[in-house]
Amino acid sequence: MRIQTETDSMSLEERAIRDLPRHLAESWNRHDGTAYAAVFTEDSDYIAFDGTHLKGRKQNADHHQRIFDTVLRGTRLVYENVSVRFLTPDVAVMHGEGSVLMPWHATVTAGRRSIQTYVVVRQGGVWRIAAFQNARVRPMRLPKGFTLKLIMLMFRLRIALSGRAQIRHENAA
Repeated sequence: MRIQTETDSMSLEERAIRDLPRHLAESWNRHDGTAYAAVFTEDSDYIAFDGTHLKGRKQNADHHQRIFDTVLRGTRLVYENVSVRFLTPDVAVMHGEGSVLMPWHATVTAGRRSIQTYVVVRQGGVWRIAAFQNARVRPMRLPKGFTLKLIMLMFRLRIALSGRAQIRHENAA
């Protein structure tokens, strides 16, 4: 008796899309900027964790090769928790958690965790990344109790001192 696995229920299209992060990681781990950028569309948008905006496959390849040769030499890229949602038969959104392991790290550290959003399109039967955005995972802890009350008091005070409260009151009348 054969046990059904998650990949059994996955379409060939979804498998092809899920192969994109694998390709990115393999290319990154070889420090090959051209191969890394090859799965992006010619006119892709790539937003790095620091807000750097790379426009097009060539700029993506050149930038990555520079960082592979310098500040990210010897690093490894790892992915986990990849999800895919089809918007149309030829467009999908993919999310994944990715992390760059520095040469001295054996496991992913909390400060290097990122979440990526991809817009993936099918061009000529091949799935490519049209847009990519990387954001560091930095969950915001909301204060509680007295600290929250103090922050809200300071917030209201700043609004009042800025004159915005008066403007808002006049617009309501």
